[in-house]
Amino acid sequence: MPSVPSHFPRPTPLRYWALTLALGLAWSLLLMLPVLVHSGWPANHDGTAQVARMAAVLDQWRLGHAIPVWSTHLQGGYGSPLPALYHKTSMVASAAVLGLTGSVKAALVVPVLGFLVLGFAGICLCVRQWAGGRHSWVGWAGGAALLASNYATTDWLVRGAFAELAAMMLLPWLVAWCLRLIETGRWSRWIGPLLALLALSHAGLAYFALLPLVLAAGLALARWRMAARHWVWPGLQSIGICTVLLLPWVLPMMAMGAFARVDRLLVPGFVPRNNHLPADLLLWDPGWTWGATWMGATIQLDTVPLLLAVAYGVLVVVSAWRRAPGRAEGTGSPMAALFLVGTLAAMFWLQTAWAHRVYEELPGAQFLQFSWRLLAYLTVVAVVCACMALLWMAGRGGVAGRGWSAAAGGAALAMVVATAAPKLGSDWLAYDWLSAEILEAERGSDDYAAFGEFLPRMHGATRSDDLTAPWGEMKVIMGRYDPAACDAMPTALPAAEQRTRSWHIRCAEADWTTLPVFLAPGMEMRVRMVDASGWVQVPLRRTCSDPRLQALLPAGDGEAQLRFPSWRRVVAAGLVPAAFHYERDCAVPLPPAEAQTP
Repeated sequence: MPSVPSHFPRPTPLRYWALTLALGLAWSLLLMLPVLVHSGWPANHDGTAQVARMAAVLDQWRLGHAIPVWSTHLQGGYGSPLPALYHKTSMVASAAVLGLTGSVKAALVVPVLGFLVLGFAGICLCVRQWAGGRHSWVGWAGGAALLASNYATTDWLVRGAFAELAAMMLLPWLVAWCLRLIETGRWSRWIGPLLALLALSHAGLAYFALLPLVLAAGLALARWRMAARHWVWPGLQSIGICTVLLLPWVLPMMAMGAFARVDRLLVPGFVPRNNHLPADLLLWDPGWTWGATWMGATIQLDTVPLLLAVAYGVLVVVSAWRRAPGRAEGTGSPMAALFLVGTLAAMFWLQTAWAHRVYEELPGAQFLQFSWRLLAYLTVVAVVCACMALLWMAGRGGVAGRGWSAAAGGAALAMVVATAAPKLGSDWLAYDWLSAEILEAERGSDDYAAFGEFLPRMHGATRSDDLTAPWGEMKVIMGRYDPAACDAMPTALPAAEQRTRSWHIRCAEADWTTLPVFLAPGMEMRVRMVDASGWVQVPLRRTCSDPRLQALLPAGDGEAQLRFPSWRRVVAAGLVPAAFHYERDCAVPLPPAEAQTP
């Protein structure tokens, strides 16, 4: 049985990581130059949605909600569970920068820079621990190629998918952990917080992290055998750490998920089978030119990193066929090589039509929506494999002379230049920009409803491929006037975000009164009548076809005060039977493909 090495890798010098972070930041600034020299932000698929999200979170923080679960301002002022349900890392990072600087532009730029530097360092970690600290330039070249890659650039620039970018830049660290497990036979506990952060960054991409994790664990088990018994305790600790870090965010998500129309994420146009693109576009997309338009996107993998990755795969196959003994300099173990090639092949296969059943049979896999989102994995692993090919050539140079070293250097330069060249310069973007004025104005906008997934469930809303239909249907309800025995007038104009909202009430008799707010878990209302000494809590309800809050107000004059959801009350509402629960009290909808949407 092989023994576990006592040290892996060599101690990392502080100056190496200082230089790595400096190089990563400089390269990131260069790639973001077109944005840095402009006062606005390029037009993109998500428009100004990130601004609305960060503004809602920041204003909730200012109200004292450390973990925001509800926005009182969004969706026409009727309220939105966006803070609880949307991907957290990018949204929270942008809100933090907005709070510190007051600048929307800085709140868009700084988190992207941070994520890019994080990904750069992750690739360097993969290379450094594989090569035992040698050939640092390979890691820097790989990090540069990852940051300039087609899919990374598509994420932050073309699609405005900051959540996906955050998750993608964590994937090199996931690969590094898997390689460490295979090479050392030791279970590192930092996989716990890493998986928690990945899940908070983008739940759909985090779901598919199970594939490389299971593959790495299986290969490491085959290699280290009985030594794997030492994984049990650190593995349990990792699970515990991950759970503790996720629970404060997941518990309110569960409660709000029962309230919101999360089924909108699985309309027919948003499932992998209906978003399948020809596999040849992964290799060559002649219809896409960088900087020409933000409409559409490309799924083409970067050519030179992919060619180097294929060359590395051929090396692995040839070595296995020849049963080459031992470990040549810079090549790693055969098991680690098999992990990389196997992950690359599996993620590529998941882009094909043969994989449609996988998404449909695995619970939760459909929420990936677009199978090409897994290009985040494909790109990262392809770059790591390309680095391994460069390390192999550099290692051969120490044995066979300078020819191999020169070839490795030339290949690394070609990889960086070919990947980054179409995306360098300050003026290569030829399409429209969102002005600084538009960005600032979005901070006060209340019309962010995404694709309807944050709207409340209701009976009678029809499923449709027209993604504007649910918001249109809801506007009809929101604009409806329902006469009652009570008049309710707001005591003040609504602020951007509020802890409470109050109305002056005058009721001829006790009656159920509809108010312009969606009833959500964790809401409470109390009234104080002019002829009474204190506050009294009143019952709230809604119907299956009308998600607005209805309160049973007493006869007389007074004030009604609504307390909006807080973290504690939302979690409590999720743990106890609610007075109203759509799936319990209303008709259970049919399967998503053919049913009416609740």
